[in-house]
Amino acid sequence: MSLVGRLLGRKVADATSGDPGKRPHSGGDVDVQAILRQAVALSGERRFTEIHRLIDHALAETPDHPDLLFAKGGALVDMGRFADARVVYESLQRGGHASVAVEVQLAVACHRSGDLVAAENALQRAIVTDPLAYRPRYALGTLLLLQNRFEQAIPHLQAAIAADPQSADARLA
Repeated sequence: MSLVGRLLGRKVADATSGDPGKRPHSGGDVDVQAILRQAVALSGERRFTEIHRLIDHALAETPDHPDLLFAKGGALVDMGRFADARVVYESLQRGGHASVAVEVQLAVACHRSGDLVAAENALQRAIVTDPLAYRPRYALGTLLLLQNRFEQAIPHLQAAIAADPQSADARLA
């Protein structure tokens, strides 16, 4: 499944889980949950340009909506537009919507566009936000491995294994 499908699938699940703290924000006349569900469906068909258009149309009605911006960033990553995705994720940070997920996705966009320092910094911020989270630890460990920084990578990969002992990815890194 595409990045946008995985990310939005979690958002839609959160929205229907009954946890009001995790529900997508109301978008006025825009039904954000319906848009996210449609984006998930389109991602299954790898129709990223359509997802981008759908989200941009919704953002025209509700600018700066964090869930829609997050979805737009995922679509841009899936389209290979990493610099554009970085701009979106950084706008979420500036708007006070930084989170582990935003930092990890920012790191993906930075890494894929060749800015390893910015990717590492984003992952460090994610770890500060949630020191026990699997994904930023695993991502930072593998990023450090790619740079032959083995001694720095090991503690992050060990922390990833501790966070999710069933993960084959962390054990294989």
